[in-house]
Amino acid sequence: MPKNYKLTKTQFATSITGIVAIIAIILLFTTDLLEDLNPNKTYDLEKTLKSVYNLDKKYNTNWREENVPLKLIQQEKILPYLTDLEKLYENAKNKSPSSEIILVAGSNYQINISERILDFLNARKEMLTAQKYYYESSEIGDKGIIDFEYRNTEPFITETVDCDNIEYLSNATQILNKTISAARNAMFLLDKAMISWVEGQEKIGVNEYRAQFYTSRLGRINTQIELNEWSIKECLKKKFIKEKYKNNT
Repeated sequence: MPKNYKLTKTQFATSITGIVAIIAIILLFTTDLLEDLNPNKTYDLEKTLKSVYNLDKKYNTNWREENVPLKLIQQEKILPYLTDLEKLYENAKNKSPSSEIILVAGSNYQINISERILDFLNARKEMLTAQKYYYESSEIGDKGIIDFEYRNTEPFITETVDCDNIEYLSNATQILNKTISAARNAMFLLDKAMISWVEGQEKIGVNEYRAQFYTSRLGRINTQIELNEWSIKECLKKKFIKEKYKNNT
């Protein structure tokens, strides 16, 4: 028969303390998220960044560390994150200090704080969108890419192109183009959010403190696109020549 175990007072107290601590953490985290999505909350850059960090915690990522394709958010978390981010964007759009305009020292250049906050949130959307597209291209598999390596900085195809894969190559190429477009938009919007704005540069990060997303391997992805497109054209040429020869015989 199983033994009856009894907790000592010390074990019981330790268990209760642990449970209370876990509940406190959950309540604190939930409270932060509810506050972030509160339509009555006002937003400045610091509060906006905190709200994005809270979403990062919820979805186990960090916007400062994401990189295509070396460090991606988990695929299944992208769409729910984007849904929450859209709510945050709408709240910030309605509640950020749109009337706050600051002048850059020594010039007549004006900075609209509300626009800069929305630029940052749009940049975050584009970062996630770029990763979503990269995952979609990867799902096509090996048939959607032409293997290559760099030799003396020049790309060199390392496989025989299979023209039966032309549809896969075409689909992957279209999605990879969307990946690059979204990634470049993200970096453009991050830059736009910070330009000539000291607070933005300090809190979002420039130079050695900038987000790792800036180091995404877009050059390699672009090379992949070019080689895919070249292979598609070569396959179409072969198909055209083959059909032309067939019609002439």
